[in-house]
Amino acid sequence: MTSNYSAREEKFQIGRARHSKAGTLPMPGGPSAPRRQGRTPQAVVKVAGWASTPSSVKRMLDYIARADKEDQELVALEAEDGITRKGQAEVDEVFNEWKPDFNRKSSQSQKSPRHAVHLVLSAKAEITSSNLKHTLIAARATAEKHFGEQGFKYALGVHQDGKYPHVHVVVKTTNTDKQAKKLRLGPAQLLEVRQTLAQELTNRGLAHVATREPAKRKVRHSNMKGPKPDTLNRVKIVLERMEKEQRQFERALSRSNPKVHVTKFQRQQGMRPNSPTFSGKPSSGNHQESR
Repeated sequence: MTSNYSAREEKFQIGRARHSKAGTLPMPGGPSAPRRQGRTPQAVVKVAGWASTPSSVKRMLDYIARADKEDQELVALEAEDGITRKGQAEVDEVFNEWKPDFNRKSSQSQKSPRHAVHLVLSAKAEITSSNLKHTLIAARATAEKHFGEQGFKYALGVHQDGKYPHVHVVVKTTNTDKQAKKLRLGPAQLLEVRQTLAQELTNRGLAHVATREPAKRKVRHSNMKGPKPDTLNRVKIVLERMEKEQRQFERALSRSNPKVHVTKFQRQQGMRPNSPTFSGKPSSGNHQESR
């Protein structure tokens, strides 16, 4: 009689993997399905940093173009004029074009100036040549709408060294119109950039959304049973325990050396314990009065 133990074991492993945090085992006859189906990914726009010195701006541009990495392949750096530059010499052209607008910190200002901002625009998709192309086009359209059309120069390049395709963008904060204000990127502005990126990605077959995350509330964990802890009462308990330990220490000290009990002698003389006027020996007047 043939045993079906192996079939039962395989079924058990598959059912066990469905409820585990490690992932899922492939179903017989087809690939494994993702744990969360039907959930559209969020478009990501992250501020990687601000440059307060000209040298910081140059490092940002070199990082995007891989101009400072001899062991890595160069990345094409595309500016707002649509011209693609590659290599250290051509990247330096962009920096030298921006450099005259990098003013030093004035003596009256307490904050350092912000010359440029480094942004990362990424899509949650596999790293393929098609997805890299679509992500670059979507990021370029987003940068042109929010920065190029507003008078801010920028440079961007696509990287594929991470988990998802992402585009690095460096935006110069000084506007081409000298009368215009410098670039500001707060939560509201970043949300608008995310929404544009999500729309551009969706138009190119990479469905993304950009919704505001709900405010995080501080909640007590479900495993914390009972009322909220009383901090003041806990402090009192600790102080009482410390006083008890101090009394035990003094008693042990008097037993080990009963002839010298400083605290007891001070109390007998009407002095405050640990008083700086205590000399360790009774005064002659007090000694005569005791007689």
